[in-house]
Amino acid sequence: MQLVERRVIKSNHSIYKQIDEMCFASKNLYNSANFIVRQTFFFGGQNQVPRYESLYHIMKDSEQYKTLPAKISQQVLKLLAQNWTSFFAVLAEYGNDSSKFKGEQAGNLVLLPEEAAEQRVDAETQRAERLAARL
Repeated sequence: MQLVERRVIKSNHSIYKQIDEMCFASKNLYNSANFIVRQTFFFGGQNQVPRYESLYHIMKDSEQYKTLPAKISQQVLKLLAQNWTSFFAVLAEYGNDSSKFKGEQAGNLVLLPEEAAEQRVDAETQRAERLAARL
């Protein structure tokens, strides 16, 4: 089982601007790293595509990587590496049976490390305890 938490933050929330900036920075890092991976794929083939470890060393000194906290930047690069691994698996499957695929697209994600999720759960627990104490 994987701990997953989804939060919808409205534009009038106090941290909306900060979250929006993090999403924007996440998109920039993802796109910059994706450009490197795509160019490598186009000119070197599938076997030359950098995995997460190589991608980390390429991107760690970039402005896009440093804009976000290191753990979040690492999660973005891990997501990109996983997406490319999935792409190659889907490409092979598409060659076998193309009727399974619809062609839908999704938006970009910000993945917070487990520690951030744990802090959020602790904060929610404390909030619930304070509310219960008032009653």
